[in-house]
Amino acid sequence: MIVGKKPPYLLFVTLYTIGVAYAVAMLGFGDAVGLLTVITFGVLVFVYYFFLALAPIIATIAGLQAIRSGWFACLVGYPCALMFAFITPVVSDQKSLGVPVPWLARFPDSQADALPQTQLSLEISTALFAITLAIGFIVRWRRAKREGSGEG
Repeated sequence: MIVGKKPPYLLFVTLYTIGVAYAVAMLGFGDAVGLLTVITFGVLVFVYYFFLALAPIIATIAGLQAIRSGWFACLVGYPCALMFAFITPVVSDQKSLGVPVPWLARFPDSQADALPQTQLSLEISTALFAITLAIGFIVRWRRAKREGSGEG
């Protein structure tokens, strides 16, 4: 459950593992990622864009962890969202018919192309995290106030 009594340690361990595995795979495969994308008739593009959409979702979930633990939200959740915002931008692979590939697959050549996308993704994730963190603290404060006055 995303919002409950205890922080979802297993969820964030899983997300960190997936993120690191994705980054290592993209760096490891390199130029072959573009070729694999072409061979699979572009199906891998859906995977790339799915990962791209994860950063704001993780930032939102991380911010809501403030309902349980502000420390957990800031020290575990937010870095996870930033990691996904950094590793997931997609650029065009000019070597394999101009297909979209993760920028890490073309790391040396695509840094300039990925920088604006990475910056935008980091800004969106940070804004979502800040908003949901504030909501989480407000909910936590109201819950403590209600329980303290005996209404709960």
